[in-house]
Amino acid sequence: MTRFSYSSALMILMLAGCNSGTNPFIDNANAAAEAQAQTQADGSTTPTTTNTNTDTDTTSDTGAPISSNRTLLPGTVSPTSGDQIFRKEARSDTAGDGFAENFRYDGNTDTFFVDNLAFDGEGGYTVVRDSAGNRLGIGPFSVFENQAVAVDGLTTGNITQLQYRALYATGPSGNTSIAIIRTGAYIEYGFGGYIYQRNGGVVLPETGQALYNVTGNYCVLIDYKGKVCLEYVKGD
Repeated sequence: MTRFSYSSALMILMLAGCNSGTNPFIDNANAAAEAQAQTQADGSTTPTTTNTNTDTDTTSDTGAPISSNRTLLPGTVSPTSGDQIFRKEARSDTAGDGFAENFRYDGNTDTFFVDNLAFDGEGGYTVVRDSAGNRLGIGPFSVFENQAVAVDGLTTGNITQLQYRALYATGPSGNTSIAIIRTGAYIEYGFGGYIYQRNGGVVLPETGQALYNVTGNYCVLIDYKGKVCLEYVKGD
């Protein structure tokens, strides 16, 4: 089983339609007429139907609404278009999810910080670079790594730390940002977390139509269950 930590707050799944040349959704009125014609052709009695539609909504609600176990991620309790909003990974004490806290980025030193993770060193996370010295990442995304060792306060010796990786990105306007951190140092899912947020409000139009542009860059951290491994993927 593989866990994916997606760097996008929204993933769109494209569903392939039925390529049969006919509409898979049958109009209820036509279906009822066809059923009645078939009944009459068989020689049986046509069932009596009653039109329950009324010009005014005077009937009371009957039946039960849709039942769902959908829950919002922890974060802003009552979000509005005019306020900032954030969401974070829910904490799971059995899998290590959502333990990361206090995400922050220092642009002056180009350093990423996070708290509440085991054996990730005492300092900040620094930028990961490839063999040519180029910053690892794509578009607005950058990859950060923790310190490899920590200093023992009693013996001043070096203590090897677990390997963590973090993705951090901000949107074109600078008002939206996302951060994800994971480790592949555990056979089960490792400790980590993610957070995404919008700083300030946004003006939503009351009329008209809009097109949401989903093109751009993305980065992914893949944390495996059952083996010690962490993979990094980027794409356009």
